[in-house]
Amino acid sequence: MINLKKAQSNVVILTLSEKTTISNATYLFEFKDNQSKVLIYFIAIDISSFKDRFNKFLIVEKSNPNNLIGEVELINDGQYAYTIREQASTINLDPLLSGAIVETGKVQVKTDSQIIPTYEPDSNLIKVYNG
Repeated sequence: MINLKKAQSNVVILTLSEKTTISNATYLFEFKDNQSKVLIYFIAIDISSFKDRFNKFLIVEKSNPNNLIGEVELINDGQYAYTIREQASTINLDPLLSGAIVETGKVQVKTDSQIIPTYEPDSNLIKVYNG
């Protein structure tokens, strides 16, 4: 699962190279909003040093994005489905003109103001009452 925070730069690490069939691939990301069913396309550049082991991407969530350099606007918080395709082009945002699907999964989008519940254990003190 990819976790993204709104209005921030997010580092995402995936393992796409093991399923990629073309050399020097560019990756076309497709996010599908589970609420509105809107499809969003963008290209994220692989910034990893060890591309044979993992792929590292910088995805910036912002308004008025440039979808060719890893920027995307995600209107709703919540869950999205993602599909990532390999391609040779660095400017194509049309999935029909791209290559094979290399990964699918889920994206969770949150704002900073959302509270994440955490477990806080009770005290280890044992109270004994002599009655």
